[in-house]
Amino acid sequence: MAGLISRFHKLVPLWAFIIVALAGSYWISLNQQVRVQEQNLAMQQLGSAQVSILEKRMRRALAASYILGQDVIRHHGAVEKFDELAAGIFSYMDEISSLQLAPEGVIGFIYPLKGNEPAIGRSIDQLENKIFGYSPSQNVIQSASAKMIGPMPLVQGGVAMIARNPVFIRDDNGIPHFWGLASAVVTLSEIVNATALESMAAQGYRYRLCYVDIHGKTHPIAQSAVPLNQESYMEFDMDIPGVSWKLKLSHPLPVGALTVLAYMLILLLALITAWVTHRISREPERLRRLVQERTAELKQHAYFDFLTGLANRRLLQDTLQQAIGTHRLSKSRGALLYMDLDDFKRINDSLDHQMGDQLLKTVSERVTSLVGSRGVVARLGGDEFAVLLHDASDAPAISQLADALLQQISQPISLRNRQISVSASIGITLLPDDGDNLVDILRNADLALYEAKKQGKNCYGFFDPVLQHDINNVMQVEEELRLALSDGQFVLHLQPIFCLQSRALKKCEVLIRWQHPERGLLFPGHFIDIAESTGLIIPLGYWVFHAACDKVVERIKADLPAVPLTVNVSANQLKERDLVVQFERILQETGAPAALLELEITESLIMEDMDQAVLLLEQCRKLGLKVAIDDFGTGYSSLAQLKKLPVDTLKVDRSFVQDLTLDHDDRQITAAIIAMAHKLDLDVVAEGIETEEQFEILLNYGCDMGQGYLLGRPVADPFVALDQATPR
Repeated sequence: MAGLISRFHKLVPLWAFIIVALAGSYWISLNQQVRVQEQNLAMQQLGSAQVSILEKRMRRALAASYILGQDVIRHHGAVEKFDELAAGIFSYMDEISSLQLAPEGVIGFIYPLKGNEPAIGRSIDQLENKIFGYSPSQNVIQSASAKMIGPMPLVQGGVAMIARNPVFIRDDNGIPHFWGLASAVVTLSEIVNATALESMAAQGYRYRLCYVDIHGKTHPIAQSAVPLNQESYMEFDMDIPGVSWKLKLSHPLPVGALTVLAYMLILLLALITAWVTHRISREPERLRRLVQERTAELKQHAYFDFLTGLANRRLLQDTLQQAIGTHRLSKSRGALLYMDLDDFKRINDSLDHQMGDQLLKTVSERVTSLVGSRGVVARLGGDEFAVLLHDASDAPAISQLADALLQQISQPISLRNRQISVSASIGITLLPDDGDNLVDILRNADLALYEAKKQGKNCYGFFDPVLQHDINNVMQVEEELRLALSDGQFVLHLQPIFCLQSRALKKCEVLIRWQHPERGLLFPGHFIDIAESTGLIIPLGYWVFHAACDKVVERIKADLPAVPLTVNVSANQLKERDLVVQFERILQETGAPAALLELEITESLIMEDMDQAVLLLEQCRKLGLKVAIDDFGTGYSSLAQLKKLPVDTLKVDRSFVQDLTLDHDDRQITAAIIAMAHKLDLDVVAEGIETEEQFEILLNYGCDMGQGYLLGRPVADPFVALDQATPR
């Protein structure tokens, strides 16, 4: 017995060595699993981030094509102001390379046109059949929904993904008819370059981005120089309507033999039997728990943003889908606030990577602190954030929250002794009121955000059917204005301008009126604002100038005394690059003497850009046109500035004339304006003369001419009323 015990004690070190060696190998294996889990966690975060970027690029392209299509539908199939609308979309979605409209499948409009001319007039079906052997756009039309197509080589060069949106116009019976396709083109290189795949490859990651064609065959789009590890990789599917993309990532871990030091440590542990035994009994359980914790962490990071800790796009979509169903069943209301930072790309380009990340963290903290427990705050990627409110029954509270968010975000942020200021725009949509599915809610929120951007940024806007109805009314007036231009429904009225000294007729101001077929004669207050906002003021302004030229020529041909006419020029017209060219063309077409036409430009417009105004007015004077400054006295121009302007006449604003008999300051200002103008050899016209007292004061101050209801109202027939008109 004693011998057996002795032999047993002698074998204890050996058994201890064997046990410790096995435990050590097991411990190393478990640690390797932990490393693998950590690596997988990192790949999951990075892969999800890249997929989110890719999805965002192509979903914004789909949104752009939807906006183009809706504009065509609003205009009943007519393409109106395509370049202006496309430029607005470009300012908001700068990743898009071009926008297209293809009536009946033939490309007819492209923005920007430069560099894309080869695509004009091409049939989309022919191009796609030549490339793919079939036309994916036909599938888009049959499904009646926007989808991505590609990758597709472009006739103008390059390879791109194209968002195709079928446009259907309903006839008078409500039956939809296919009009054509609205498309947004994003170059493939821009989509790939927006990701961090290349920088990940420099860190040892291997990737393969590919798409699956209709036959199930996989084609590479981009891949790392080192081939993907086919035995161990993560695969990410992208949710892109119309195409199937996959991203595969791998990052092989360097696995080598145990080092001599590791073996020495195992031998050392073998000598400390008690400690080894304790270690063996506890370590496996600890490591298993660590693996479980890391696995849970991996799942957590799949649904949360790695930079800010907020919910990511996937978690928001899952939560939003559940919220829609919950609110529908409970007949309650929620809200989605979709926001992004204004001009963040420009600000971010001026900062380094760490400062840009810190700015986004600060914004997320401010948003989270304001929202609190009222909802879920998410970062959707880049500078995009969203807030899903659980309870939106109190509409004023939503507006208060939106105002508070805008104010809080706009507070300066201190970064490395620099004060950085950013602003945000917010689009708000209610659920389930504004949509009963995820796609509609996200689209309506994006459109509401787009409307907020159009309002000047740093503001919020609701997706509101009532607002949409108002927009439709404006569109109706816009359509009527276009019809009025083509049908000749506008007429000119002329208001006489008299010499105050001799009371002789000197010239007339041209005033536009709309002879509406149903509403009768409409004054400018009923339609000028809409004409300004829709850009129709430009063709309307040229029509007025052309009609004024015709009036001058008609009077000359009738052997009547020449009466110069003054024509108002709008702010939008002044921004036209070819304004002077158009005036010259109209003068040549009508044969009107330029000396009998005078352009009226308000003082405030001139003061916005003095140098540009001087250049423009000099060009008009070279044509022979006279120039008058309208509403003088309200723009705060100085004598030194006035000396620079090539003008002939100053028109004293009616706000000074109407109180001449009551306000001493107005009398002093008016007298000073008249004296100053005469020093510069300019004629002076006083507007809005309505009383004899005003007439006498202006006459005593030496004012040259005047107009107003006391002297003569606007008249429609210049050949009768004006020749008979004398001031009372």
